[in-house]
Amino acid sequence: MIDPKFNLTAGNFPRLFLSIKSIICLLLSLSFNIFYSQKYADYTLTENVNDFKFIAEGKLYINNKNQVKFVLSPFGSLLTKENKLFKSNDNLLIDEKEPCKDSLIYLTDFSKKNSINLLYDKSCETKTLISEKLQNVKWSFDKSEFKYKNYTVKKAKALINDRTWIVFYSTKIKSKGNPWRFYGLPGLLIKAEDEEKEYVFELKKYVGKVKPNDFEIKGNYKMNSFIDFKKQMVDNYWKNLEENFSKYSQSSSYKFDKNKFSKYETLEFVEK
Repeated sequence: MIDPKFNLTAGNFPRLFLSIKSIICLLLSLSFNIFYSQKYADYTLTENVNDFKFIAEGKLYINNKNQVKFVLSPFGSLLTKENKLFKSNDNLLIDEKEPCKDSLIYLTDFSKKNSINLLYDKSCETKTLISEKLQNVKWSFDKSEFKYKNYTVKKAKALINDRTWIVFYSTKIKSKGNPWRFYGLPGLLIKAEDEEKEYVFELKKYVGKVKPNDFEIKGNYKMNSFIDFKKQMVDNYWKNLEENFSKYSQSSSYKFDKNKFSKYETLEFVEK
């Protein structure tokens, strides 16, 4: 005689098998999504000039191949000190050329320990592809924690591109990379500002999963080192400034004197 308990177990075996199969499929699906998913964060970058604040938008992409991509728009709008919002003047000419409206792109590959950045200085004609070895940022970390908006953050400080930056990051959000050149932080950047508060990065939104983004820079661009590109742009700045000064100066006897003008400072370049 067959044991009824045996029949009961055997009868439930197909359902048990289907249940295990469903669990395996679910786990495979989850692992597939985790492996191929990306994360992204939206940032704003504010440039403070006199009583105005110019605003750019940045988007940070992170994938599971140790790659990070940061896309930064040109400065598109501005705020006065009364916090009134204005749209940028599309007819504004810089050195008698239309200002570039394309995004800057920063690609970091931590496996290959290099970065490839697509940079330009005001005009699209200066677009240059910069390939560099990954720079190790020497951070000075503050161990204390405090609240900033909805985040528990820690503070760190470092010299990057001749500027001293103060950053606030969350160790609760693990991140392989961060915007711009803020490498080596043990968490996601929430806010960063230079000591003069001329440039301020701030997190707007963090999202766990997005559709895949292209981690390549397509197109034919001039290649150069960052040091040479910086020198070329700074030299062009002074050359154009002198030409414009000579062109519009009311006194022909007055000679152009660099010391009487502001040094060349942008997000990328700080002239010492």
